[in-house]
Amino acid sequence: MELIRSFIAFDIEDENVVRELSKVQSALLECGADIKPVEAENIHITMRFLGEIPSIMIEKIYDEMSRVVFSPFDVEIKGLGAFPNIRHINVIWAGIGKGVNELRNVYYQLEPSLQKLGLRPDDKGFSPHITIAGVRGGRRRE
Repeated sequence: MELIRSFIAFDIEDENVVRELSKVQSALLECGADIKPVEAENIHITMRFLGEIPSIMIEKIYDEMSRVVFSPFDVEIKGLGAFPNIRHINVIWAGIGKGVNELRNVYYQLEPSLQKLGLRPDDKGFSPHITIAGVRGGRRRE
């Protein structure tokens, strides 16, 4: 059985937003941070990390996603943060200001359907964000 590392996300298609996030990535690199920036074409708002799931589940998850109803809405990027926390950084992310309630609505419509399909509940809670970089190794995490 083939496993696929998966997540549910909204793509960021606004070139101005992607350009601004690229500037943040460049500034981090200039500071000497040992990071792996997310490529511009892969910038997205993470809604739900699914982990390693059987490939046969992808279509079922897609069907559940197609049932989620929402109107178009705007999103504003606000602030930077890190997972799991600022003292031990594995991931650097940009936060969401305006639009967070709409994103939360989408998440809470979808989550029960994912659990019915057998996926574990999201134990980390909903935290909409845009991953801009991963931190490599143990060097220069500060």
